[in-house]
Amino acid sequence: MKRVLMAYVAVALGASAVLAASPEVAAAIKTIQSVGADAGKLKLFCALNDILQAAGEKEDPALEKQIDDIIKRLGPDFEAAWDIGDELDEDSADGMEFFAAVDTLAERCR
Repeated sequence: MKRVLMAYVAVALGASAVLAASPEVAAAIKTIQSVGADAGKLKLFCALNDILQAAGEKEDPALEKQIDDIIKRLGPDFEAAWDIGDELDEDSADGMEFFAAVDTLAERCR
């Protein structure tokens, strides 16, 4: 479950790094970042982040359903961006930039 891994990837990259991402990944990063500008979506994202952290590496159909439901509630743009993250190699330049954006957003949940 790659979605769980997104919550744990800690990469420190500057905001200018987004400029180096492929166009598709750059668009996904902007979508992820936009969640922080909407209090309702940020609250949903924080709930998602909490579930992902609690789930860890466990394969739990009930938790996976909760995760999928929250992702859908965050909207089709977020869902598409999240799916792009599922396809990225964490060690690639695009992957590091994407996961850094997710981590930055997750930090706002604390």
